[in-house]
Amino acid sequence: MYCHALSVEKGGRKFSIDCEDLPTREKTIGIWLYNLKATDGIKNELRDVLLKWANNFEVIFKIYVSRDEFCTNSYGA
Repeated sequence: MYCHALSVEKGGRKFSIDCEDLPTREKTIGIWLYNLKATDGIKNELRDVLLKWANNFEVIFKIYVSRDEFCTNSYGA
């Protein structure tokens, strides 16, 4: 598994978001948005932006909003 550097800038603030390859049959990257130190409003905005961004790749992205809950892009899902 590989870790990736994902940085997002919003409102003059820069966020580093934890993400890594997941051990799945299909290429899948997990993004741990719930670990981010930001308000729920900013996390929700980032989730929506990341979902749109994820559709540019032929990879499944799982954006974890809690330990057990995630959103995924439409590719392969």
